[in-house]
Amino acid sequence: MNHPLLIGNRLARDLVQDSVDTNEFAKTVAHLRVLLRQAESQEHQRKQLASWWRWLKTIVDSGAKVVRRSKQTPGYYQAILANCQRHLHDQDLEPGQVLQALGWAARLMHYYTENRDPRQWPKLCEGTIPPTPLPKRAPAAAARPAQSGIPHKGQRFNNITVCEVHEKGIVVDLNLELPDGLRVVAGIHSSEIAGKRYQPGARLNAEVVEVEQRQEGTYRVFLRPIRKEKRS
Repeated sequence: MNHPLLIGNRLARDLVQDSVDTNEFAKTVAHLRVLLRQAESQEHQRKQLASWWRWLKTIVDSGAKVVRRSKQTPGYYQAILANCQRHLHDQDLEPGQVLQALGWAARLMHYYTENRDPRQWPKLCEGTIPPTPLPKRAPAAAARPAQSGIPHKGQRFNNITVCEVHEKGIVVDLNLELPDGLRVVAGIHSSEIAGKRYQPGARLNAEVVEVEQRQEGTYRVFLRPIRKEKRS
């Protein structure tokens, strides 16, 4: 089994060579991160990872019916699925290690995008680690800093990501930094959406309307969408 960094490095190179949009790939990583955060055991994490693979395949199989932000979007997801299958299958990785590899790939894609000549790419597999990839302009997916602590009623979150869409509502990622032992599941009930359709990867602003402690260390946060404030 290869180290997640090495796997992520090779994955990043192939994604850049296939001209995959870095922000679209980052959304797939964010989706898996939220799924694993919701898991209560290692076995549950494996089921969540399987759910993530099914989600990716559904996007590819359904194409524009599921998500289409541009004419290139279906092609991005086809390349993402194909490259993830090639680099992650048969590696005997635990779900957390898969997330690590994807996280490295997302970060290194910015580095390789800024340095597209493969002859200039460092030979990471031989021990040379490239400098931390700092893009000249931060992508939208990385622009929102993480917030710490359990959310409270009235707290607003900007540019949060839709991770799952269900009949009763949607699950969102609040990008929270929480101490070990705390877990937050955040969502918006269908009654708050007012008929608007959201797809996984979509972004929105929302306000907390209720926080409910389900069991020790586990909280459910209910939100409602809000409009982006206009600058005067």
